[in-house]
Amino acid sequence: MRSLADVSDIPIRKPTIITGANDGGKSTGLYALAFLLGGSKPTLDDHTMVGPNEEGADPLRHERIEVTGKFILDAHDAGNLNLDEVVLVRRVAEIDGEARYELRQVAPSDERFRDLDGRKLVELKDLAEAEGITPRGARNTKAAWLEPLTEHAATLPHEEAWVAAPTQLVARLPRVMLFSSTDEPDPERQIHSALKTAFKDLLDDPQLVGPVRQVESAVQRQLAEKAKELCDHVTDRCPELESIAVAPEVTFTEGFRNVEVLAAREGGVEIPLNRSGAGRRRRINLAIWEWTGNLLDVAGPEDRAVIIAYDEPDTHLDYAHQRELVELIQQQCGKPGVRMAIATHSLNLIDRVDMESVVHLRLQDHLSVMERLMASDHESIDQHLRRVSEAMGLRNSVLLHERSFLGVEGPTEMQTVPTLFRLSTGMSLQSAGIALIAGNGNDGALNVVKFLKEHGRNMSFLVVDADSSERKLFRPDKLHAAGIQDDEIHFVGTRELEDLFADQQWADTANAHWPRDDGEEWTAEHFSSLRQANKFSKAIENEIRGCSSKAPPRKTGYLVALVQRLARVEEAPADLVEIFRDLADLGRI
Repeated sequence: MRSLADVSDIPIRKPTIITGANDGGKSTGLYALAFLLGGSKPTLDDHTMVGPNEEGADPLRHERIEVTGKFILDAHDAGNLNLDEVVLVRRVAEIDGEARYELRQVAPSDERFRDLDGRKLVELKDLAEAEGITPRGARNTKAAWLEPLTEHAATLPHEEAWVAAPTQLVARLPRVMLFSSTDEPDPERQIHSALKTAFKDLLDDPQLVGPVRQVESAVQRQLAEKAKELCDHVTDRCPELESIAVAPEVTFTEGFRNVEVLAAREGGVEIPLNRSGAGRRRRINLAIWEWTGNLLDVAGPEDRAVIIAYDEPDTHLDYAHQRELVELIQQQCGKPGVRMAIATHSLNLIDRVDMESVVHLRLQDHLSVMERLMASDHESIDQHLRRVSEAMGLRNSVLLHERSFLGVEGPTEMQTVPTLFRLSTGMSLQSAGIALIAGNGNDGALNVVKFLKEHGRNMSFLVVDADSSERKLFRPDKLHAAGIQDDEIHFVGTRELEDLFADQQWADTANAHWPRDDGEEWTAEHFSSLRQANKFSKAIENEIRGCSSKAPPRKTGYLVALVQRLARVEEAPADLVEIFRDLADLGRI
C-alpha cells in the first residue's frame, strides 16, 4: 500500500473523481476507504515501505496503519447513538494485532478510565480496588463494578481523545462496494464482490435469518448454563480464585466464501469464465456493476448508506461501453443514500462532475499528496483542470472528443461566461460536459466553430456580440455554407455583452469597487448616458478611469466585477439564461 501523506480532505460525493499520474496513489486511496468501512486487514506488504537491501538489512515497516473518516450523522442516528451530528471515526491496524475502530470524543484524561464498557470483569475489579472503589451488588458481576467506576470517571478531568468506538456506531457506518478494472478483466472477482454484498443484506433480513437467530439464542442460553456449571466447578477446586466468569458466543451464519462461474460456449459446453475472451469478460464486468444497482435502494433512516468505489472502471471498455458506464454511474449516484469514489484517468468521467469534486493525487518525496479545488472561480477551476491534464499527459487535441462546445470572442467572455452559466443552470461548464473555447475576436470565434464542424462536431454553440452581425462573415448564407445552423450562433446585447446589464447594476458595482475620487455616488444616470456611444464597454472604461483612481487597468475587469456580484439567477440577463439552459440540455444528449 502506497503511503498517503496529505489526503485529509477527500470528499465522498455523487461522485468524487480521484485522478493523477500512474502510481500516484489513486488505488491506494480507494483501498484505504474500503479498509475504513470494514474491508480486510492490511497485509504485511501493506505495512512495508522499503524492502531488505542488498546487505540484508531488515525491511522498513510502519507498525501501524490508520484511516480516519469524518461522518455526518442524520438526526435518526445522532439521536439513537447519543452523538454529535459530525463525528471522526478511524480504523487502526497494527502488524500483530486485530483491526479496531476508534471514535474521537471527550474522554477522561486518565486513560485507565476510558472504554469501561469494553473491559473484562477482572480488569474492572483491579481498577476499582486500585482506586478504593467498592462494588454495588454481587462481586462476580460486571455491572457491580462498572456503575461506580463510570460515576467516578465522570468526576475526572477530560480531554479530546481517541476511544473505542461503540459497536452500534460501527454497525451504522456505510457499507462499501469496491470494483476494480486495473488488472485483466476478472468477472469472477466482481461477481464475488457483488454477491458478498447481497449476502450481507440477506443476513440483515429478519424474516430470513430470524429462525436461525432463535436457534442461536437457545443454544447460547444452554451453553451459558453449562459455562456457569464449569465456572462453579473451577471455583470449588481453586479456592484462591474469588470468581471466574465465561460468556460464550455462538453463531451459525458463516461468511460468503467462494463462487464458481462457468460460461457456456456455442454448443452448450461449459468452461470456466477465466478462459473466455477478454472482450467478453469486460462486458460481463459492466453488466455485473449494472446489476449491483438492485442492491442500492436505501428505503429509510434505518438502512445503511452505500459507498461504491470504482478503480479505473472504464479500463478495457470501448467508447460505446464507456458511454454506458457514464450513464450507469449517473443512475447509481442518483439513488438516495448512495455516494461514490472513482479512481480514473478518463476525461469522459472527469468532465461530468463539478471540478470541486475532482481530487488530484501526486507524488511528493515518494508520498502521495492531494490537490483539490477549494475556490469556485473560473481561474481556479482552469488552473486545477490544467494541473490534472498535465499530470495525465493530455494535449489540446482532447477537445475533439468533447460532446459540446461553447465558442466565445475573447478574454471578457472567457472570464464571465463560466460564472453566468453556473448561475443560470446550477452547474459548471465542466460538469455539463461543455468545453469553453476562446476565439480571440469575433472572426476567431467563428473559425473555432468552423473547425469543429469540419471535424464532425455538430453540437456547437457560438456566443458573440451583436455588432459582429455587421460583418460579412456572419451573413446567414456564409454561416450556412460553413455548416452552422441559425440556432447555433447567438448574438447578445444591443451591440456587445456589456449592454445586457442594467444601469443600476453598473452603478452598484462601481460604488462597491471603484468609488469616485470626488466623493459622490455613482448613479444609474451616469451609465445610461453612456449607452449612446458606439462602444458601451469602452465608454464605461473611459468614464470610470476618469473619475476613480481605483479603476481596473483592463477592459475585462469591469464586467468581471459586475458578474461576480450576481447572487441570484433573476439578476442575470434573461437572454443569456435561456441560451445557457439550452446549451446545458444539449450537453446531456
